[in-house]
Amino acid sequence: MKSVRVPAMIGLLAAFTAFFFVAGCEDGPNVSEATSYFDKTSLEFNHTDISTYSLSIVWADTLQQKDGLTLDGEVAVLKAGGGTPPYKWEVHDVSLGSIVEQNNSSAVYQRNAVGDNSVILRDSAGHVAYTAISQL
Repeated sequence: MKSVRVPAMIGLLAAFTAFFFVAGCEDGPNVSEATSYFDKTSLEFNHTDISTYSLSIVWADTLQQKDGLTLDGEVAVLKAGGGTPPYKWEVHDVSLGSIVEQNNSSAVYQRNAVGDNSVILRDSAGHVAYTAISQL
C-alpha cells in the first residue's frame, strides 16, 4: 500500500506544481507598440532663475528659530528668500505679535504675548510662505 501512495502523492504534487506554474505565468501587457509621451514631446525649460519659483522665509538667527521667543518685546529678524519682489509681510494673530519694521526683503517681528504665531510672506506673483513663531 505504501508504494501506491508515494507515486500518487508525487503525481498529485507534480499536477499542483504544473497548475500553479501555468496559472501564475501570465503574459504582461504588450508594450511593443507603446510610444512614450516624452518620445513625441520635447522638454523645454527656458527659465534659468529657479529661485523665483520657491518663496521662503529665512530667520537671521537660526538658534532663535529653534528655541523660540521667550520674552514679551523680543524680536526676530526675518528675510525673504526667492520669490518675486515686492513682498508683503503679515502676521496671523496680531494680539500675539506684530511686524514692527519692514523693508521689501526683510521684516522684524516682535512678540507681544505667549502663544505660537505665524508670519506670512506673499510675493508679487501670488506665492505664499509661512514660518511658525514659537513663543513660550
